[in-house]
Amino acid sequence: MNKSDYFFWNKVLSKEEIKKINSLLDKYKKEKELASARARESKKTSTVYPIKIKFLKEEISKILYNITTVNQDRYGYDLYNFHDDNELNYNIYKTGEEYEWHKDAETFKASDIKLTA
Repeated sequence: MNKSDYFFWNKVLSKEEIKKINSLLDKYKKEKELASARARESKKTSTVYPIKIKFLKEEISKILYNITTVNQDRYGYDLYNFHDDNELNYNIYKTGEEYEWHKDAETFKASDIKLTA
């Protein structure tokens, strides 16, 4: 098992698919993430919108498949299925905004974030 610090794919989505996803993100971004939900040890100045998977599921199915496969094959994590009410964090960065290096983790022992994609 290869446990590298990062993994990437080339050309998973076409330009048209990306445009469709972007239009859906703009359509369904409603309320910004609460400041209390951010990593406490890291500077984060971007704007974050939690968006339910159900609004994007068809358009991001290839990405979700790849995330599941890489977690299993490269890192040994057996992820739960992605459910419609699970949320993705849509980060928007304006010039000069950032999200410093940080470690994804949950405070609840029953779940944990394994991979940011």
